[in-house]
Amino acid sequence: MPFQLNRGLEPLTNPQHFRFATWDIEAHNWWELLLIGIWDGSAYNHFRTVGEFLDFILQTKYNGWRFFAHFGGRYDFNFIFDYIRENLSKKLIHVRFYCSGSLVIRMSLQYRSIHVHLCDSYRLFYMPESNSVTKTDNKAGLRDLTNAFDVRHKKSELDFETMTYNRETLEYNENDCRGLYEVIERFFVETGVMSETFATHALRVWRKDFLQQTIWRPPESILEFIRHSYHGGRVEIFKRSSSQLFAYDVNSMYPFVMQYAMPIQFVGRSLRFNDRYYGFIEATVYTPEHYVPVLPVHLEKLYFPYGDLRGVWTSEELRKAEENGATIQKIHAGYYFETAPIFNEYVQKLYHLKKTATSTAVRLIAKGLLNSLYGKFGQNPTKKIYVSEGIAPAGSYPIINPNGSPSGFAYYERTSHSAYLLPHLSSAVTSKARLHLLTKLDSHSYYCDTDSVFTDVIQPVSKELGEWGEVGHGEAFFIQPKLYKFKGVWKSKGLNREQSIDDFIAGSPNTIRRAKSIKEAMRDGTPACSHVETEKFLRESRPKRAWIGDDTRPWNIKELE
Repeated sequence: MPFQLNRGLEPLTNPQHFRFATWDIEAHNWWELLLIGIWDGSAYNHFRTVGEFLDFILQTKYNGWRFFAHFGGRYDFNFIFDYIRENLSKKLIHVRFYCSGSLVIRMSLQYRSIHVHLCDSYRLFYMPESNSVTKTDNKAGLRDLTNAFDVRHKKSELDFETMTYNRETLEYNENDCRGLYEVIERFFVETGVMSETFATHALRVWRKDFLQQTIWRPPESILEFIRHSYHGGRVEIFKRSSSQLFAYDVNSMYPFVMQYAMPIQFVGRSLRFNDRYYGFIEATVYTPEHYVPVLPVHLEKLYFPYGDLRGVWTSEELRKAEENGATIQKIHAGYYFETAPIFNEYVQKLYHLKKTATSTAVRLIAKGLLNSLYGKFGQNPTKKIYVSEGIAPAGSYPIINPNGSPSGFAYYERTSHSAYLLPHLSSAVTSKARLHLLTKLDSHSYYCDTDSVFTDVIQPVSKELGEWGEVGHGEAFFIQPKLYKFKGVWKSKGLNREQSIDDFIAGSPNTIRRAKSIKEAMRDGTPACSHVETEKFLRESRPKRAWIGDDTRPWNIKELE
């Protein structure tokens, strides 16, 4: 590995600034292009073809600009991709993009020495709770944003079934472009920084207004070790059903635990447990059978088993496991850090702002900043970058069409060593969150999900940060994590709720129609401007706990291996 200068994560004294514009596509029957509109802050222009649009934005005056389209990564970008693929042989415009899952986050276009960046504003905003965005509908999201930010150009209505290229459609498109521009502009002004995604935005706000000292990065080998301790929230079914349960959730779980001292300065390694510092410890631990074990073990999913376990955990989790009867049999490695409450002021000020804000926009911004920061430190440092072959770096992998012909695209992996990649912060936050949830888990628990619990025991409630608030009470029936019925209403993740969930439970397919992703189009050699239908069935998989009638017990680790 080449030498990497460790500058550390420093306070942000010179925030990045860039010029931006907004754009939007109107199409009949989703994919029959009618027009592409653009608002650059001073003038509106529209075009009938993708080629005309690209000719316009790839002017010298727009070099380095960001062009935001709302939910563009799953819709508007598809038109750009198909056009570039159709014209690859001309080698005029080159493209480079990366994704989060299947969603394109940023698509950079290069024409000679001119570079522009197409960005998805959906990734820039913490969406209002009332939004009805789905993977095939970006319209309600923009409507909620323009209402929340109370901008001049709010999203209007248009009959998409009869849409044609006419004055009404042009005015509708211009209104959308200007409304989105006004939302983004106000967002940047309110926060004092500019970014392309909300997580990056939260990081920049924290660095600019709250970070007081440089946080030095430990060696890469230690960071890689710590990543093994970084897990998500605890989601488990303990019992099948009840006619009367009480549901509670934490008031801002992650902001609450972020108030406390966090590991920031690496001090050394040790094979002994050192309570003076915050540790990340690889150990062999004997955990006796207990209804709610403490330690997570990641196999094909996250389990909380008992028996002889080996893993990497935070020192807090290991101490709590000991309190519950576990025995540390051997420490294989341990890395320790000094701590400081580096997020406390950030949380206190933003939580107060969220509670007292009279503006929906300010409350929305505060809530988003509170919940989006911690995950940035734990991001995977390796990204897969897709690129047209004409600008692919050495060592890239060409992408081949199903018929064996070259697609004209390639990909390569890029590993970042950015100063903000500090997984010990993300790991500590999620560890503390799991331990806070653990305080409410016992033999009366029926279900838990990260910051919520269903129980048959009434709990004290409060509106204060980190305290528990009641969600509701009533009959509940649990099928799988993220799939349950409460008070007669199904809660489901990743399903089309316009179809009967009861039929899905009974064995019928749940059909989801969505826009094709650019990654799918590139892999299949098919147009990106199309829909795909997928069918989901309720499939049996190993549950996170072993069923005993309508109750459960934790797995013995030997049963999972």
